[in-house]
Amino acid sequence: MTTRRRLAGVLAGVALLASAVTGCGDTPDVCEDVDALQESADNLRNAEVGAGALDTITTELATIQSTLRELGTDASEQYAPEVDAVRSEVSDLRASVVAATADPSSASLAAVRDDVRALGTAVGNLGDAIAETC
Repeated sequence: MTTRRRLAGVLAGVALLASAVTGCGDTPDVCEDVDALQESADNLRNAEVGAGALDTITTELATIQSTLRELGTDASEQYAPEVDAVRSEVSDLRASVVAATADPSSASLAAVRDDVRALGTAVGNLGDAIAETC
């Protein structure tokens, strides 16, 4: 019996070590979510903001909102302030896009540009906060 117990203990230890080593290369979901947000924010920053680009911005906002829902599930409460800041900036950008779509004036398009920059800053701050996890 003693030999069996030792063997069982050794096998359990090997299994635990194998799972720990396998898990080392995994990227946490929160990191993938933030990478996706960063890519979307970069796409928005690179878009030429004008009346013709508002549909593209709206599509990218839908992608961002989907990613934010996933991030809300994957992120801990530790990152709630940064996630909430991104959500707030998304809401502001959506409102300015709606206003610019209704009245594509230089002032409304400037508001879209400002909100795109603010969203990029919020996503960058979130990335900075999560950097140690990733």
